[in-house]
Parts: sequence; C-alpha cells; structure tokens
Amino acid sequence: MVYRIGLEEQSGTFFGVVVDKRDSVIFKTSGRNVEEVIKKISVTVQGSPESVDYIGISTDAINRAFSNLTIFPPIALIRIGASNNNFSYKSENYNFRSRKEPVIHTFFVRGMINLTGEDDIPLDISKVRDICEFLNDNKKIKAIGILGLFSNFFPRHEERVARELRKICKRKVPICLSSDISHRSLVYREGFLVSNLKLLSRISPHLIRLSDKIRPYIGNADIFLLKFDGSLIPSKLAVNYPVLLRDATQVSKIVGATTSTKIKNIYMLTQVYSKVGAMSTNESRPIVKRVWDSLRIESDSFTYSVSRLLNDNSSGIYAMLENIHKNGKSTIIMDKRLLGRFPKVERLGIFPMQLDGYLGALGAATAPIRSTTDFLGSIQFQGRKEVLERVKNVAEEKIVEKGASVSSIKVVQVDEIPVSYLPWDTLRIRITLEGKPGKT
Repeated sequence: MVYRIGLEEQSGTFFGVVVDKRDSVIFKTSGRNVEEVIKKISVTVQGSPESVDYIGISTDAINRAFSNLTIFPPIALIRIGASNNNFSYKSENYNFRSRKEPVIHTFFVRGMINLTGEDDIPLDISKVRDICEFLNDNKKIKAIGILGLFSNFFPRHEERVARELRKICKRKVPICLSSDISHRSLVYREGFLVSNLKLLSRISPHLIRLSDKIRPYIGNADIFLLKFDGSLIPSKLAVNYPVLLRDATQVSKIVGATTSTKIKNIYMLTQVYSKVGAMSTNESRPIVKRVWDSLRIESDSFTYSVSRLLNDNSSGIYAMLENIHKNGKSTIIMDKRLLGRFPKVERLGIFPMQLDGYLGALGAATAPIRSTTDFLGSIQFQGRKEVLERVKNVAEEKIVEKGASVSSIKVVQVDEIPVSYLPWDTLRIRITLEGKPGKT
C-alpha cells in the first residue's frame, strides 16, 4: 500500500492527514508538535517508511520558528537583463524597517528573453561562474534572489539561471525567484523578493531540522515543499524554498478575489505582525493611501502586499477598512484571529472565517494538489483533473463545519498550466467563496 502524508500547523496545533494512492483520506489526526503527529501517522502506515510515497510540508509548520527574527545574515541579489549594468530605475524599498537590515550583494548578468519567450541574449555563463566562486568563498550568504526583466511573464528567464547555479556552485544555497511574486511591476517584485530573501535566509536551518525529524518515518520518500503561491516543488530540486510574505518580514497581504456578479469585490485581510516595532501615524499614512488607491483599480484578480502596514499603534488599518466598507461594493473577510486586536472592525460588518487546518494538510498530502489557505475567500488548487471535484467538496464541507453563512461555493476558473518542475501534467483551479456575514 502506498501512502502520502500531509502536515500543516495552524494556531499552535499541528494537523496531519494520510491519503492512499487514489487520494482517498484514510486517516487524520492532530497534535501539539510535529513528532506527536508523525508518531500517530506512523502507526497508520504500519511503521514501514518504505510504504510512504511522499510527504507534503506546509510552511505553516515552521513559521513559528522564525516569526520574531530581527537580525538577518547577508543575502545575494542577481539581476538579469540586456547589459551588465541594467535596471537604471530608482529601486524603492517598500518593505522592512526592521532593527537590522541584511547586507545585500548585487550582481548583474547578461541574458534576455524577449516578449515572445525566445532567447534574445544568451546567458553569460562566465558571470554565473564568477558568482558561484563568490558564493563558495562567502559562507555567510544564506539566500540568493534572482530578478529578471519580464520574468513574471516568462519564469524560465530566471529558472535557467537558478539551474546553472545549482550545477556550478558547490554550496546549495536556497534560491528564490521574483517570478513567484504576483505583481507585474519590476519595482514591487524586487522589493518583495528581498523581503522573501530575508525570510529565506532564516528558514533553511529550521526546514532542515524539520525534515530530519520526519525522515525516519518516511524512508526515502520525496518531501514536497509548499511555496507561498500554493504550488509545490520537490525539496531535492531545491530551486525555490517555501516562502510566505506574511511571516517574519512583517508583510500583510491584501488580496482581491475574482470579480463575480453576486459580490463586486471581495477583499481579504490576512495575519498581521507587529513584533518588529510600531510605525507612527505619519509613517503609515502614505502607505495606507498607496494601498487604498491600488484597491480602487478595477481588476478581475490582483494581489497587493504591503510591509508593516497594519499594527497595533497605527490608525491606518481602521481608516482603510472604513473606506473600503463605505465603498458599498465590498465584503471584507478577516481572519478571526485578528478580531481581538481590532475590536472596532465588527461594526464594519466584517465576515470572520477560518478554514480548518485539515484542509491545508489535505492539500499537502495530495500533491500536486495544494489548497492556498493563506488567504480566505479565494482558494487555489493545483492538481490532477480527476481529484479537483473531490477537493471542492471537501472545501465546502469544512466551511459548513465552521458555521459560516456561505451562499455558494463554485469553481470560477480552470486553467491548464505547464509546470516545469513536476513530472506530471496539472490543472489549476480557483474556488471563490461568495458569502454573507454570519456566525462562525
């Protein structure tokens, strides 16, 4: 019998799910830590590591290990373009006003893919070798970021550099690509890429320790890592590690769901962190205004992330929520864990809802299926066609269990997407929750 295991951490509780080769759930459990959950699961899989096919690990399972970091090791940023000194624009730093900033080593590499996706300028392999020599000599660098022109349209623009680094470099430093960031602006992608790198530079040791704890129970099974965009990658490829913008870098995400006829716009507010320090009202006001202006954009689907916008001492959060509410077209869905910090938001008709941790663990177990539970209201799944309908039913069941007054849940989009790092064809669907405020 072949089993697959999924793990996820939510609000201090670890959830575990075991599914069989047909992706049917045969066991689910929870516990106070990873070891407790894995031991319970190991009994189910008859104590035989060889019977486990692979395991999926959600980044939530390790986020507490680095949620309060303020000191970061050096990082490297590789820029790819038409010349050795490209990107003449002024780079704005939207993120992180933390107590200590990392040293950023910046490199420029020639190599260009045009708008048709063809290779215009061959990649300068000699420059990549020079970068590898630098990385081999500088052991303190703990993460590498790759930023290329048009990379959000053509991910392989950055992927080929990452793979060359993997071939040449002796050190296996984690790599993060800007093409994973859901924004077309090069300036935004650079800012959030560096934000990811800060987090990534501290994730690796915890991820390795977590993998070491799990390995005795799964033998040689592959470990899949879940990236912040909901997609999966085998850890042995190690091109991208899982990164969530919402964690130690104090970045909160404001997400716009797909436009529907029943609800014009659904905005969601994810977790808020303020451990690094509070911004004054004067500091937060321009950021709030910039985000509010962005929210006015008529778009089917968009995502904005803002660093340290929301915190206990800033009036910006309430002002922004109030403005959105006065719009009259929006239903705001907030993670109910935030209600204690912002009690006034209840008067705005905010719909608090939180999905069960088992849903995320199920997404991890049924790779290449992943439920993006990092934001609530638009849930993305990526997986084989025959299991998508079952996942939709599971999602609906979990929402009903939470007592949410949901008018409907439906698949609004099914896209066929090429996934270069997985050995099978996948589909991606987005489930949009069209709901009304109700008891939770």
